Amino acid sequence: MDAEPFRIEELAEIAALPPDHPRRVALEASARGRALLVSYEAFARPGAPPPQAGVAQAKAQLDARIARELRLEPAAAGAAEHGPREPSARSRAPRASGWRWSWAGALRPAFAAVLVVALAGGLWLSTRHAGSPERIVRGHRVGEAAALVLLPPRPLDHGAIELRWQPVAGADHYEVEFFGPDLADLARVPCGAQAELRLLPGALPAGVRPGMSVLWQVTARRGNVQLAVSEVAPLRIP
Repeated sequence: MDAEPFRIEELAEIAALPPDHPRRVALEASARGRALLVSYEAFARPGAPPPQAGVAQAKAQLDARIARELRLEPAAAGAAEHGPREPSARSRAPRASGWRWSWAGALRPAFAAVLVVALAGGLWLSTRHAGSPERIVRGHRVGEAAALVLLPPRPLDHGAIELRWQPVAGADHYEVEFFGPDLADLARVPCGAQAELRLLPGALPAGVRPGMSVLWQVTARRGNVQLAVSEVAPLRIP
């Protein structure tokens, strides 16, 4: 036969026709057509599985695995392990469940993008200060041996202000850092061993201007070794 009297995509449609329908009769006129029709009907109406197939046991194991993966309640997980039970209210809500899973699938690329950005940002921060003494911008590091305590700034004459903090034992110098409200670096002022820094209206650190609202932080060091760091505190430059 040079050409088939049907397309393979039409097999299911022809199988649903009555036995005397012309299209079905034409299909069964060829040995190949009859074989395909019998194979399709056997596939569409399978018989009962043999006892040794273990379908019930496999279904119970699959239900238990799904319950563990979805972190269902212990009662629901136990029901899955002991075989099929009455469907729960959660399982009877396919629309809501499908909605949640569809959104979860849609958001996975966004989560992946956020993770990539976070990793790239961490790598940039780690390389930005490579080769320089370690800096801490916010708060003190977990497990820090000592926390440097800031004291209230003291106003001085002629609009000056004195920043003060409690001395740290063993420190040979301090560093005072100033940040903007968005924690952007403004200035870093090295100090000697005195636990104070005076800000004069006409001699403010570069990047700090009169009337600014800034944040400040102090780090105590011995050489290049960081001994303690303070919390970040707000400050109004006079």
